[in-house]
Amino acid sequence: MSTHGASAEAKPATCLQKMSHAIESRMHAFFSRLGELVAIHPGKTVLLALVGVLIGASGFTTLEQESRGDKLWVPSGTRASEDYATYLSFFPPAGRSNLVIAVPSDGGDALTKENLVRALDLFEEISAVTITYEGEEYSFADLCVESFDYSGTTCMVESVLGKWEYDSSLLDAEADATVLTTINTGSTISELENYLGGMTLSEDGTEVLSAEALRIVVTLKNTETVEDGAYVDPIPDEWELEFIDVAQECIDGLECYVEATRSLSDEFGGAISGDISLISGSYMIIMAYTVFNLSSTPFLKSRILLSLGAILTVGLSIAFSIGLAAYLGFFYTPLHTVLPFILLGLGVDDSFVICNAFGRTDPRKSIPERMREGLGTSGVSITVTSITDFVAFMISSTTALPALSSFCVYSALGILALYILQSTIFVALVVYDTRRQEAGRLDCCCFLKTKDMQKRPSAVAAAAAEPNAEWDPTWGERGRLEKFVGDKYAPVLTKKPVKAVIIAVFGIIFAFCCYGASQLGVDDTDEAFIPDGSYLLDTINARETYFGSVGADVEVVTEGIDYFSLQAELADVSAKLTGFGDDTSPYIQDPATSGTFFSWFDDLIVYAEAEGTATLVPSTAFGGEYTVFSDETEFQSSLAAFLASDDGIKYSANVVFEDDGSIRAAAIQSEYSGNINGDAAKQVDAMVDLRSLMDEWSFEAFPWSGRYFQWETFQIIYQELYQGLGLCLAVVLVLTLVLIAHPATAGLVFLMVTFTIVDVLGIMYYWGLSIDTIAVINLVLAVGLSVDYAAHVAHSFMVKTGTRDERAVQALADIGVAVIHGGVSTFLAVVLLSLSASYVFRVLFKQFFATAVMGLGHGLILLPVLLSLVGPSSYRAADGDLKKKGHIQAAVTPVGSGANSKVSPSEGR
Repeated sequence: MSTHGASAEAKPATCLQKMSHAIESRMHAFFSRLGELVAIHPGKTVLLALVGVLIGASGFTTLEQESRGDKLWVPSGTRASEDYATYLSFFPPAGRSNLVIAVPSDGGDALTKENLVRALDLFEEISAVTITYEGEEYSFADLCVESFDYSGTTCMVESVLGKWEYDSSLLDAEADATVLTTINTGSTISELENYLGGMTLSEDGTEVLSAEALRIVVTLKNTETVEDGAYVDPIPDEWELEFIDVAQECIDGLECYVEATRSLSDEFGGAISGDISLISGSYMIIMAYTVFNLSSTPFLKSRILLSLGAILTVGLSIAFSIGLAAYLGFFYTPLHTVLPFILLGLGVDDSFVICNAFGRTDPRKSIPERMREGLGTSGVSITVTSITDFVAFMISSTTALPALSSFCVYSALGILALYILQSTIFVALVVYDTRRQEAGRLDCCCFLKTKDMQKRPSAVAAAAAEPNAEWDPTWGERGRLEKFVGDKYAPVLTKKPVKAVIIAVFGIIFAFCCYGASQLGVDDTDEAFIPDGSYLLDTINARETYFGSVGADVEVVTEGIDYFSLQAELADVSAKLTGFGDDTSPYIQDPATSGTFFSWFDDLIVYAEAEGTATLVPSTAFGGEYTVFSDETEFQSSLAAFLASDDGIKYSANVVFEDDGSIRAAAIQSEYSGNINGDAAKQVDAMVDLRSLMDEWSFEAFPWSGRYFQWETFQIIYQELYQGLGLCLAVVLVLTLVLIAHPATAGLVFLMVTFTIVDVLGIMYYWGLSIDTIAVINLVLAVGLSVDYAAHVAHSFMVKTGTRDERAVQALADIGVAVIHGGVSTFLAVVLLSLSASYVFRVLFKQFFATAVMGLGHGLILLPVLLSLVGPSSYRAADGDLKKKGHIQAAVTPVGSGANSKVSPSEGR
């Protein structure tokens, strides 16, 4: 034996070795007994397992689905959730906005009378849209939000066409030369920015001279209800469908870009449903790959039925996990469509490991004896990976993101079910398949026998007749891939120069990926969810091009305060918001000049001054800067009159009263600056800083924007990423330490998984991905997958004997092909998704591809090299020492000796 890489087999067993041996031997004994029982009673095993699956799957009857974004992606217990609940208790949900951007086809001025007439014609076609729902007709006037301050229409419409009261006769009567005068009269440039895009201004910046685009927004009443975990509003949905068709047809001379409230869900849902064929194709590829690699010679050893059985266990585990999770009260989401991909990768991997171990047993023995040996070895290996994955996903279910939490529970239950079903149903199917082969019956046509088998006895019968004869090698020839791994590839890894190069190359890759991982940021990926070629992408581009300065709406909400005594503070809100932002740009549009700040109190004072029906005095606060009511009764009566007037009716929904006439809650409307659009970091800062600013005010107030749900997710996503990965990696370390039962080996597995995840993060950066909810979910899945690639090799190394180099070679020869099949099957499960129009599936492909490549690289290249250098003594060292001391009576059943074993699996190519 060479001194290089020599094992410590001759040394007395340490306490750690004794503990390692005790854990491994007990698991080995359990699975040995289980394998024998299943082989003796395969029918009963299948029946009992199916009964258990049916009991769990019966939970389908209690399954609750959830597809509401605010219930899936808004972190639970966050301020956004609490503030929204408070907001809804006072104010109704926002209306359904529907947008059209009209651009002259010739690229000319949109403010010519000719183009304005065209735009008005388009509006008239939109307002004429009528639908029939369940026998009732609904017009735009029936469904729209009522207008408060725009004349010419009973509906709330935002457009420069309001200058002519949406009346074609008034616009026709307008002279070409006076069109710009009418537009500029009574409106600031900031106000016109909401309606006109790409404006050219006068030299002094006070008048608009031309514009490249017109913006028309019509708003429908929000009457949505919740059905089966989804927001349902069928009548406006139907109207918007017609609206999209009409707007897309547009008017000659104009190009129209349209977006309805339903557009995003339509386009995203359409992309997912359009990928059904790709998903089905992925399943077929996995099935074909499994058949090909579990098979040997045609007909007799084709194992098509066994391969279908492997896929069946995945399907049964999915059914069980969904049913049991439903019983436990966890909802099902569109995200859960990813579940089959993770379970397919893990399930096929376990199937290969079991078949690989069974194929290494002596076929001259009885099937129960062979399965005792085979499952005794493979059962321990799949236990290490499955239990680690199960606990990691359960720990990850503590995330604050409800969709991810539910998905992790479903995944954990699926992994646990798959682990049990692979150890029972699939093992039983292997037994039946082996019986079929020994009987010479054809796969898929079990009633037929091959002539060759009719002429020769089975291996068991031949062994009984000639116990000392060599068994027929055609029963267990090694496949080409196994020969290559065991005889060519693995020995090369033990050469010193190769080890040095491998460590150096992986070190360089890790350094590059560390840099990439450090550059990953949180981005606003809403646009990415829209499939390529969608009309909505054109609309988003037009909006950014022509109306990039328009930001998200935000409201200053007050409740439970003494509005009369705090008049000066209410008047000072605009001053407090002026200039609010970072050192370079404001987060809020300028309340004084932007035309986006609407304060019911400020306009109430203007109204009271004009009416002269109340006594107004300088405020005692702020040095008398503001004018306020001196009498509370006059304040209340003036407010009631103001809200009923033409000037104040637009604020009637912004002030909510108690039964006694006092103000219960109120909202002041403003708008975020367009400079934070698309910048997740600035959006989070704008939300957090505005909350902090208002928390310091002398009265109770909080900001609310419909975008806060998304921005809240941006804020917490980094924490969820690092917390989730940290907990998963901690679970990997602890459980591999317990199950592999050696700190050095467990530490190496932990390092391989950690390196793989860091490399995946780096590849994400170089591949143009960013941190979002989809990426975080896939990274949690990546931990589970990468554990499999490393843990199988590490466990196999621990049960081998010889020098470290010899054990590394034997481990790869024994388990390497199964690990390769597991990684390749994961890649094949998602390869077709690279063609998907859906952002979710494209990201899934990229991250799973990176995980498979880097996981296999670390598990089959770097880990064997490190084990050959610093790997600990095997379990057998403790076994031999303990037997010498009389502590145990029997050795652990040996596994096949790898590349030098005469009995090799026919199951792997």
